[in-house]
Amino acid sequence: MVETEVKYLAIGLLPREERLAVVVEVPKLRKLVSMPTGTYDLLSADEARVVPYVALPDHVREELVAFGHSLLDERPLTEVTAEIRFLRDPVGSLLWVRIDRNGLGILLEAALDPEVV
Repeated sequence: MVETEVKYLAIGLLPREERLAVVVEVPKLRKLVSMPTGTYDLLSADEARVVPYVALPDHVREELVAFGHSLLDERPLTEVTAEIRFLRDPVGSLLWVRIDRNGLGILLEAALDPEVV
């Protein structure tokens, strides 16, 4: 049996009512969380994307609800247009996501658990 390499981490975005997750390349995320405090980076569409829960496999949705994150070997094709920014501050690491809803900018966030990354 050939094991597939885990390439992405899906993290549920807050508020949960949006039912969106950000999917980030694991190597990029590991690099970012190892950067010094004050690091701020805009992620490209190749590095991260926002996806609706319905575009994720059942087991991933269940893990997002239960744990707030899940590992993936493939990135979902469906996405929500968004700007995704990484911030490393003294308290921890965050992903900030800005999406547009009817012309209004909505800010969502995900706090990264250092033990997961």
